[in-house]
Amino acid sequence: MIKDLIDSDELGEIYFVSTSRVNLGLHQPDVSVAWDLGPHDFSILRFWLDETPSHVSAISRGCIIPGVADVAFINLEFASGAIAHVELAWLAPSKLRRTAIVGSRKMVVYDDTSGESVRIFDTGVIPRRSANTA
Repeated sequence: MIKDLIDSDELGEIYFVSTSRVNLGLHQPDVSVAWDLGPHDFSILRFWLDETPSHVSAISRGCIIPGVADVAFINLEFASGAIAHVELAWLAPSKLRRTAIVGSRKMVVYDDTSGESVRIFDTGVIPRRSANTA
């Protein structure tokens, strides 16, 4: 459904996507949170936006097992101009699987842990006219 909304241009230009995939999870000694949880969000973003990131930056920390990241914040930039922020953690007080897609016409929240998994906000941003363009 979200792919159709993006492809039909109903959301308008995609400004940014923000994802949170966190919970108080099982720490794994041989794989980081980025390798364990990240592929889900990366493949979803690749599918929805139909492009791979042109730039990636990340920061992570191993809080419980030294050297094995259990929290990571990953930022992606795409050639289309869209940006994305992916938050991954095994150290969160509650399970959250939430993605917000912000477009110029509409916004969508996809929450895999909610009874209403897809919610469309019929809201965009209408820039104010400045005094110089009057």
